[in-house]
Amino acid sequence: MRDSALFWLFGAVLIQFYGPTSGLFEVCEQGSCHPRSGNLLVGRKDRLSASSTCGQSGPETYCIHGPGGRRDCHVCDKSSSRTQHEIDNIVGDGSHRNRWWQSASEVENVTIRLDLEAHFEFTYLFVRFRSRRPAAMSIEKSDDFGQTWTAYQYFARDCEKSFPGAPRKRMKLSDAICETRHSDFEPETNGEVIFRALPADLTLQGGNIDETYGHMQMTNLRVNLSAFPAELDAAKRPDGAYYAISEMIVRGLCSCHGHSSHCLGSETDLDMVGSTCICEHNTVGKYCEQCKSQYRDAPWRRAQGSKTNACQACRCNGHSRQCRFDAQLYEKTGSGGVCENCQHNTSGNNCELCQTGYYRDLNKKLSDPDVCIPRVLGHAVNQAASRCSIDLARDINATSPLILDKNTLNIAYPDKETPKLLTFKSGQERLLYCSGGQLLKPNSSLDSRSGTIQCRSDSSLVVGKKSSDPDNFKQISCSKSPEPLAKDDAGHECQGGRVVNLGYQLNASLFVKTIDLCYSADLATTLWSHARIPAVIGASRFANDFKTPAFSKGAYFQNVLMTQVYPQSSQQKTFLRIFDNDRSLVDRYLPTDGKKNYLVKGHLVARADLFYPAEQLSTYFYLNVLPMWQSINNGNWKSVESLVRRHASESGSDLDVWIGGLGVLQLSGRRVYLARDKRDDSKQLVPVPKLLYKLVHDRPRNEALVFVTVNNPYLEGAVVPSEYRLCREHQPCRDRYPHLDKFYEGYTYCCRPDDFLASPELKNVKLPIELKNAKIMTLDR
Repeated sequence: MRDSALFWLFGAVLIQFYGPTSGLFEVCEQGSCHPRSGNLLVGRKDRLSASSTCGQSGPETYCIHGPGGRRDCHVCDKSSSRTQHEIDNIVGDGSHRNRWWQSASEVENVTIRLDLEAHFEFTYLFVRFRSRRPAAMSIEKSDDFGQTWTAYQYFARDCEKSFPGAPRKRMKLSDAICETRHSDFEPETNGEVIFRALPADLTLQGGNIDETYGHMQMTNLRVNLSAFPAELDAAKRPDGAYYAISEMIVRGLCSCHGHSSHCLGSETDLDMVGSTCICEHNTVGKYCEQCKSQYRDAPWRRAQGSKTNACQACRCNGHSRQCRFDAQLYEKTGSGGVCENCQHNTSGNNCELCQTGYYRDLNKKLSDPDVCIPRVLGHAVNQAASRCSIDLARDINATSPLILDKNTLNIAYPDKETPKLLTFKSGQERLLYCSGGQLLKPNSSLDSRSGTIQCRSDSSLVVGKKSSDPDNFKQISCSKSPEPLAKDDAGHECQGGRVVNLGYQLNASLFVKTIDLCYSADLATTLWSHARIPAVIGASRFANDFKTPAFSKGAYFQNVLMTQVYPQSSQQKTFLRIFDNDRSLVDRYLPTDGKKNYLVKGHLVARADLFYPAEQLSTYFYLNVLPMWQSINNGNWKSVESLVRRHASESGSDLDVWIGGLGVLQLSGRRVYLARDKRDDSKQLVPVPKLLYKLVHDRPRNEALVFVTVNNPYLEGAVVPSEYRLCREHQPCRDRYPHLDKFYEGYTYCCRPDDFLASPELKNVKLPIELKNAKIMTLDR
């Protein structure tokens, strides 16, 4: 009855941290689950030892002193089952009056040790003494099979004397404190010592699950008995003092990290606690400590509470049953699975590509075993379809002309079904434009900045109206690299500034826009920037194909020397001015040794958000950046960018993105601006935003989601201050992207779009977007 009560007391604490356990409820599908707990000594008598036991060298007399000086003497002798008091006698329920363990007389330092065969989660220890309880004892554990030991708890009549330096009050879970309870001289017999691995007074809400698991993990346990009761000094114990224990319980459970409700144990002793987990949640291993070979898209994590943290399946499209986890890829994209041994002539991280010499059959699903078929005569598409195509990865480069749809005059993108091929129907014609220089063909010039490209009935492409011979598009180029332009959009307005378009002026009346934004001349900053990420963005391979150009300010930022804003030497001077020459504060926020950090030109619309090289070049304007900390721009901000692009690819939807900054960052009570007006030194310009945001909108599905990033890597504490909470956090987003919670990399949370747009901080920066009845977008990991 006593053992049951202790189990349920521990169970209440266990549920608070882990969630329901299978010993209480079988709910592996609903969250973390755990095997039944039990006495780890059962079935393991051979793993229990004591450094001293009476009667080992022959008969040994011991005496029990009763009231009135009465002495009751007996013999301890291991050679007789009736007089032996071996350590394995303590395994049981203590009901056998003649079975107990007893140390040799006058051996004051005695250790009882349990050496387990595997890792277990230790929950509590119960000891019932047949002798008086020790005046001092300690409990230690090892989690590396006895190589190193850590103190769990001390008990003593006089803590300062027995365990000097041991704290009396627990400040953190791992503190081994000394307590005076369980060390009293009375009772003479049946005194108990109870120790719980998770103290009843421990506040678990928001606790660190790794710390808690580490605290409970053990492979070995030692109970050190180190002092006889002071009342039994040598003068008063002519027959010798000793320790005697009638019962011990070491309760624990198989260590499965919340991913199992049952463990394999002994087939003959059903009460023995098993040591090998039967894993669930797509995990494997003796302790469910790793993901199955085809479930490694996210890092392995322990289950906790209502979160299963199940291993995620890799997206191999049915062409592989094996993948590996790439931590760097996961940090960038939120998906870390890299498929291995792709079958059916496929390749790529997700077996989504066809091997060299094969092309995709568009009439089959990507998961079809026959989706990749051999190329015929070097053609990239089925000749019977009578289509032409441009191999974008092979034929497009930094000097290629823009290709526009003839009817809409918009940039022509590939179809979702063939994202790496720009296809033409038979007879279809598109327009070619060079924003700089002339349109060139091999050995000739078309003497114009524009031309046409047409698909003939024989599936060949020709450039120019008078052409008769087929053209290789790779040889079609512009005499100069594209020259992007920033210009005011007189037809639109924005609150707090003016609308500016980035793109290309192709002729007197035709301007192709890649980005539109709202520029505030009063603050020398951009309030928001907008672009559309095409659904085929995953097929873009051009981001690294051209040399990074210098940033241009166009006809804007007239009162700021922008080339002097971002260099690190300039920032050092700016911060010295902000902090009144306090070098310690400058070194704190702009460290130059060790972990360097500084403010960089953080793209609003990233170049990788746009498909063609010419589009990507147009992102290099000061109008399209805000000051971001390097650790954030290359941290969580970059991860969010990758998440959004991946969603565009996998959802098959073009995504509108609205990106901007809000507020002005304060460090040590000072607002941070990076420049001053050339005409008025008292006027501060180029503010460093306190918050960054990215609103993502899928128009066809009317789904949206907002990411908000804290642009302050120097926050301290466990909770983000309320001043950085722009809107109510959308909790499913936090559960889905737990890796975005690092302060140094830019703590990022999600908001519902209606909450975000209603926040007071946006009243002076009204976004030109309406989201009526928009559903919450769910991005893949």
